This record gives sequence, C-alpha cells and structure tokens, in this order.
Amino acid sequence: MGRADMVFLNERQSAHARLSASGSSIWLNCESAPALALTCPPRSVGEAARLGTVAHWLGEQCLRQPNFLPPLHVMLEGVVYDVTTELMLAVSVYVTYAQSIIKQASRYGIEAHVDLGRLWAPGRPPEPVFGTADFWAIVGDCLIVVDYKNGRGKFVSPVENPQATFYALGVYLALNRETQRQIRRVRIVIVQPNSEGEHVRGWDIPAGDLIFWGYAVLKPAADRIFAGKPGPFAVGSWCWFCPGALMCPAKAEARQLEALSDFPVWDEQEKELI
Repeated sequence: MGRADMVFLNERQSAHARLSASGSSIWLNCESAPALALTCPPRSVGEAARLGTVAHWLGEQCLRQPNFLPPLHVMLEGVVYDVTTELMLAVSVYVTYAQSIIKQASRYGIEAHVDLGRLWAPGRPPEPVFGTADFWAIVGDCLIVVDYKNGRGKFVSPVENPQATFYALGVYLALNRETQRQIRRVRIVIVQPNSEGEHVRGWDIPAGDLIFWGYAVLKPAADRIFAGKPGPFAVGSWCWFCPGALMCPAKAEARQLEALSDFPVWDEQEKELI
C-alpha cells in the first residue's frame, strides 16, 4: 500500500480539564491563575502547538501500527501540514525510545487517559482532574512515564516536572494494588528531539515520593482552587504559558518594576545619576 495523501485530525478535539496536566505547571505555582483565565478570552492555539498535535498523532500511529506509513499531509483545524522528513526524524526519536522500552516491559500504554480523582477517594473532586500520558511502561520494579515534546523553543527538564509527574501519578493510581506494590521507583522521561543537548532526559524518584507529592502538594492546591480560596498570584517561568498573563496584576506589577529598573537613579548626596 502507498502512503495516504491526507489525514484529517479535526475530529480529535477532546475535553479539557480546568486543572489539567498540561496546565499543572501554571496552577500548581499560581493557584489564582485558573479563576483569572475564566475571565479572559480563549487563547488561540499557536502554530507550534498544532504541529505538536500532528507529531503526537504520528508517534501514536507508529507505536500502534508496526507497518504504519505516514500520510503525505495532515490537516488540523483547517491548516495543512506536510509530513516532512524533518518532522518524521523528530517523531522517530520518541518512537525508537518507546519501542526500546516496550521490548523490556511487562505492561505499557500509549496515549493513556489518566485521572487523579482517586486522590479524593472514597469521594470525588468537585471537578475532573485529568490528562493524557503519551507513553508509560513497567519494567521490573520501575514505572517509566514518557512525555514527548516536539517544540524546539523552551528546554524542558524532567526534574520535578509538574506535568510529567501528574501523568506518572495518574498512571500509578490506575494500577491495581498488587502492581502498585511491585513499583519501587518512577522514572520520568522527557523526549524533546528538537532541543539542544540530550534529546532523551530522565529523572528517577521513589514511588513513595510520587504518592506524597500527590497528597501533600497537588491535592491541597486543587482543593484551595475548588474552594475559591487560592494562594496569591505568583510570577515565574510558568507565566509564559498562562492564558491570563496579560490580565494578571502580579505580572503587570513585575513588568512595571522591570521598566523602572531601566531608568537611572538620582543620588541626592552625590548629586549625580547612578
């Protein structure tokens, strides 16, 4: 069979939690961000994000279908993307790594829905708290969770990465108790083929630390947001991705202070500008 000319991905639109995994770096650092985002107009999806969606779909198909032939073009939200050699080389870094893990794994999952609702057991959280993990596998006593980043812009570290840790916790909670008892450590892996330096970077944490993070960090933050009693606005690297950044009072104050720092200061005693 030859390559298909075009695949349409418009139908792949899915529900998105307010406290999602992809936004966890924002709301875990700035608990007031979700409420502010509700008052802002929806942010348009950028070119890099759409291309990332295409890359993720290609990676998924390669892992699910050993003999998959990528189409020549993919249409997403009315935009046509060429499936170039450069794009497939990037996707192949992720696919090759995942396939190497599959060969050793007792269990694995691809594009797995993960739900942190079990943190509120025997009840449920007021709102869904979920996301989609790109790939996970169990190798021996290690749970490996992989997050694929197609972008070439910001370097993404796996160390204490909120989004990938969210995915790892969701996968762990979905396992039965017998399997959970087998897991001693968790390896969080970021595959970022278009970044400088190492394209596959990992970080290991004990399984107990992962559970502690869920109950001591993530759940209390979510509960404060649900109760309408979030922590104060906080400025940091997460602001880059926040949909409410342009309306944020803390960000506005930070910009004002940054602007003032560019002006010279008058030293009254020395009678000169410094």
